[in-house]
Amino acid sequence: MSELGLQYFKDYLKSRGYRLTRQRRVIVELFLSKAGHLCADEMYRYLRRKYPRIGHATVYRTLNLLKDAELANEVNFIGKRRRYEQKMGQKAHGHLVCEKCGKVIEFKDAALERRQALLCQDHDFDPNEGSLRISGTCLACRKKGK
Repeated sequence: MSELGLQYFKDYLKSRGYRLTRQRRVIVELFLSKAGHLCADEMYRYLRRKYPRIGHATVYRTLNLLKDAELANEVNFIGKRRRYEQKMGQKAHGHLVCEKCGKVIEFKDAALERRQALLCQDHDFDPNEGSLRISGTCLACRKKGK
């Protein structure tokens, strides 16, 4: 997926008159190699160790380009900073978010996907994207509270 995503991003940039600079390339390669939900600050700190000249603004701008190219989704969990997850090749999924510790549990459910498709069909609705987020308290936090 990483090579396909990188080529797609390169083509996206070219179609808009941008180049795939070395800095953009390392940011995109990192993003495409990581699973989960990454924020710009985490990516910046990680990249600075190996590429000390990389700029914070470059990381933010590249993440926005990834979002514009529809390779990334921006997700926010209960007032936390913006995080990004891969969009390309991802199946529909949801998030269980603990309001106490901030833990995020990603889940996939085929029955739920089918139900979402039926809802859209029943209402003659053409979805671009969808998400399900359930807020609550994880088991570990519930155990601590007892």
